[in-house]
Amino acid sequence: MLRSAEHLVHKHGIRLFLWEKHRTDVARQEDLTARFREIPGSEKQYVLLPGLGHTALIERNRHLLTHALLTFLEAPGPAW
Repeated sequence: MLRSAEHLVHKHGIRLFLWEKHRTDVARQEDLTARFREIPGSEKQYVLLPGLGHTALIERNRHLLTHALLTFLEAPGPAW
């Protein structure tokens, strides 16, 4: 997934919001953050959300995700 995100950010200048649940069995947190730092561009945000899983938008703590996402979307873009 990060490879396609890197292509979109680099080639098309798309803002990137990537969230991850608190614990994942697929990859180590250090590997994910290191890979995220390699993606070019300044219009990106990586958020680690405790208490959420793959169905975050319908889970009990969904307000954490919606708050982080709305804050990212409402932030002013760069002055080109």
